[in-house]
Amino acid sequence: MLVKEGFILFENARIETMDETCPVAGAMLAMNGFVLHLFREAHPDVSGFHPLRRVDCKNLVMLPAFTDAHIHLMDTGVHLDTVDVSAARSEEEAVMLLKEARKDVPAGQWIQGSRWGHNLWEPPRLPSRETLDAAFPQNPVFLFSKCGHLLWVNSPALKEAGIAEHTPDPPGGQIERDANGNPTGILKENASVLITRVIPECPVCRKKEFLKRAARHLHRFGIVNVHAPEEAETFSLLQEIRNEPDFRLNVVIYIPVSQLESLVSARIQSGFGDDVLRFGGVKAFVDGSLGGRTAWMEEPYEGFKSSAMVSFRRWLTPRLPPQSSRCISSVTGRRLTASGEGVPDGLTPSARFCEPDYRSYSVRTARLNR
Repeated sequence: MLVKEGFILFENARIETMDETCPVAGAMLAMNGFVLHLFREAHPDVSGFHPLRRVDCKNLVMLPAFTDAHIHLMDTGVHLDTVDVSAARSEEEAVMLLKEARKDVPAGQWIQGSRWGHNLWEPPRLPSRETLDAAFPQNPVFLFSKCGHLLWVNSPALKEAGIAEHTPDPPGGQIERDANGNPTGILKENASVLITRVIPECPVCRKKEFLKRAARHLHRFGIVNVHAPEEAETFSLLQEIRNEPDFRLNVVIYIPVSQLESLVSARIQSGFGDDVLRFGGVKAFVDGSLGGRTAWMEEPYEGFKSSAMVSFRRWLTPRLPPQSSRCISSVTGRRLTASGEGVPDGLTPSARFCEPDYRSYSVRTARLNR
């Protein structure tokens, strides 16, 4: 919403309207966030609109607001509250950035960083727990990678989670190990849950602030609409804050496919809701990432013997709810839209290895998502 009352005229602008009948306008009249009229001329003669505020755009380009087609709102808000180490060009530099920002944290308290990218480092190798141990010997530390598919932790964090030499890899995840079988501090895909489940629970009020912070961050880039795959809890929180004045974002939300049967039983259809908060459908996780080298590929990754670092084949089936064949058939019957997470179909053979009941669904979700 641009103003609470009255009219506002944006003039002397280059407005890309996305309307074939008037692709470029010179001025725009709006009220309370709604476009009332577009003018071809830069300085139109406007009368009869009071009170009227004029804004000289100085011949700058004006575009319609953007929609982000795939974003994790809660994760975005959380990461904005952590130490961003994306500027680092080495493992040591990433640790230094984290240490400078969190040097006064009391012993025993969890420390979180984010957005490291080893592919941009020199040399481009995965980090280890040792560098974090040297900087934070008394604090459990964890940092998600840029892609969100890798988690880097130190020894105190591994100890808190009970991860040791003989800890088995969880379904759909992998604990990176050294030549002696000891955890290196890198947890891939679903193995990150071993850490996140032992981190102290965040208060509800703080989770709401994460969502609001994410919205404010998106506004800086002209984004006012999002399609967000989120947990059911986030959907509940969005319902609570949707009308609060400090949260202004239109959200189409996708719920995990593990809850598909409940949605079908409740006869909830895609599109339920309004312009502010709408149920979009279900989201399935069918593949990994290229940056983390966890996606299934036709050929081995450069410098590796394997074309898949983490196997999703045995993990996908138990993640789907009971009687999934019937539920997935109901996606169309109940007008539920599917969204997927993974590398685009055609680059990855993951869908081919799914059980027959899920194969067509997996391919469809990969295509819809990209």
